[in-house]
Amino acid sequence: MKQYERLTKRNANGEVETVKRPKSSYIQEVYEEWDEINRELKLRLAELEDKIEAGTLVELPCKIGDVAYTRYDGCINKWEVSEIDIFDFDILVKLEHNGTLGWTTAYLSEVGDRLFFNKAEAKKRLEEIKRLEEIKNGNNDRLSK
Repeated sequence: MKQYERLTKRNANGEVETVKRPKSSYIQEVYEEWDEINRELKLRLAELEDKIEAGTLVELPCKIGDVAYTRYDGCINKWEVSEIDIFDFDILVKLEHNGTLGWTTAYLSEVGDRLFFNKAEAKKRLEEIKRLEEIKNGNNDRLSK
């Protein structure tokens, strides 16, 4: 991705403002500088819209440093996102225990089953799986009698 420079910002009221301002105090030069700023804004917006329409703009559910949870072997483990790798077939998230040498990976396709970005959702899924296993084991016990 080419060098990214933010062109807008949100003020305290949440309204969008342009970051760049004309530097000149002469009216004609101010108009020319605003024209250039508006051209940049339009080009950036067009670039994003082109990517959205082409299906090439990826919106990730996490960023480096976010907390993530994995479900493994009947437990919920807390991790920190340390790396994100994009492949043709999926997006791989490398997770590390903060301050230790332990790490694991998970694919974004596993969100909601093995990978979570909310502890409550992870616990809820673990309970669902435990209930399904109890039902399965209960059915197996009845079949064997």
